[in-house]
Amino acid sequence: MKKRILVACLALAIPTMTVLAAERVKLSVNEAVDEILLKDTSLEKFELDEFKLTSAANAFMGTFSEELEELQDVQQEYTEQATQWGVEFKAYSLLYNYLKLEEAVKLQEENLEVTKGDASIVGIKYDEGLASKQDFIQAEMSVSNAKLSLETAKQSLKSLEYELNQMLDLDLLTSLEIEDIGDIKRLKSSEYKAEKVADEMKLGHESLTFYRFVMETYEEIIEESEDLKGYGSYAGQISGIEAQIKVVEAEIEELKNVPEPDETEIAKKEAEKLYYIETLNDLETQANKDKRKAEDDIQDYYGQEKEKAQMDLFDQMDLLELNAYRFADEFEVSHMKLNTLEDNIKTQEELYKMMQVRFDEGFITATDLEKSRVGVLNAKMDLLNAEIDYALLKVEYELFKEGFLPR
Repeated sequence: MKKRILVACLALAIPTMTVLAAERVKLSVNEAVDEILLKDTSLEKFELDEFKLTSAANAFMGTFSEELEELQDVQQEYTEQATQWGVEFKAYSLLYNYLKLEEAVKLQEENLEVTKGDASIVGIKYDEGLASKQDFIQAEMSVSNAKLSLETAKQSLKSLEYELNQMLDLDLLTSLEIEDIGDIKRLKSSEYKAEKVADEMKLGHESLTFYRFVMETYEEIIEESEDLKGYGSYAGQISGIEAQIKVVEAEIEELKNVPEPDETEIAKKEAEKLYYIETLNDLETQANKDKRKAEDDIQDYYGQEKEKAQMDLFDQMDLLELNAYRFADEFEVSHMKLNTLEDNIKTQEELYKMMQVRFDEGFITATDLEKSRVGVLNAKMDLLNAEIDYALLKVEYELFKEGFLPR
C-alpha cells in the first residue's frame, strides 16, 4: 500500500489563526437562536445530500479501493489512539482519586484524635461542673460522628482499591501502595494562553488528521475520476464478445485453409463475426456513455462529500478552540481557588484556636467548638480536592495537546 504525506492545509482555505474580536455584540434571544440556526453546519450537511453514487459510478469504485482502504486505516489508527488516551486519563483519574482518599483517611484520623481531645476536655469540665450535660452529650456525639466519617472514608478507599486491583490484574484483596505525587507544580500563564494554544491545536492536533486525510483522499478521487479506465459493468460482456470474435476469426481461417473452401460456410462465419463486431461496438458505445456519466457522478458525489469533510474539519477546529479557552479559564480559576483555600485553612485554624480559648472560658458551647473544628476539616478537605482536581486538569491538558479530545 502506498504511503502519502498528510498535508497540513489543503487547497481549500482552512483557517488556522484565532481572530480575537474586541467588539461587543448585543442580541435578543430570538436573534441569537436565528443566527445559530443559520450557521449550524449540521443543518447545512442535509443540503449537501443532493448527489448519490449511481450504478454507473459504483461500477468504477473498485478503482479507488486503495484510497478508501487507506482512509479506513487512518480512521482506525486515530480511534485506537484516542481509546488509549481515554484509558490513560481514566487510569490517572482513578489513581489520583485513590491518593486523595488516602489523604482523606489521614485527615479523618487527625480529626478523630482532635475530637477525642476536645471530648476529654469537655468531660473534665463536666466533672468539675464547668460544662453542661448538653455539652458532654454533644462531645460524645462528635466523637461518634468522627469515627463514622473515618470508617466511611476507609470504605470509599477500599472500594476504589478493589477497582484498581482489578484493572491491574491483581487479587482484589491486594493492599496497594501508590507513590505520592508530591507537591503539584502550577503552570505559568504563558503555558496555557488560550490564543496561542488554539492556534497550535488548529495546526497540528491529531484529531484533525482524519478530516484532512478525508479531504485529501476525496480530492484524489475527484482528480482520478476525470479519466476513468476500463468499461465498468460492461467489462465482462465486452471481454466475452472480444473472445468470441477471436474464436470466429480462427474458425474462418481454418475454413479457408483447405483445398476446397466452403464459401457458404465462410460467409456464415463472416456474418457471425460482423454481428459480434456490431454488438461489441454497441456495448463499447454504451460503456463509454456510462463511463462519462460515472465520471460526472463520482466528481459530483465526492465534491459534496469533500465539502462535508471541510465542515467537519472546521467544527473540529472550533471544538479545539473551545477546549483551549476552557483550559485557560479552568487554570486561572484553579489558581485562585488554591490560593483562597490555602488561606482558608490558616484562617480556620486560627479561628479554632480562638474558639478553644472561648470554650475554656465558658463563652461558647461544645456545639460551637465542634462547628469550628469541622470548619478546619472541611477547609483541608476542600484544598485536598482542589489539589487533586488541579493535578488531573494538568494531565488532561497534556493529553489534549498530544491529541486527546476530552469531554
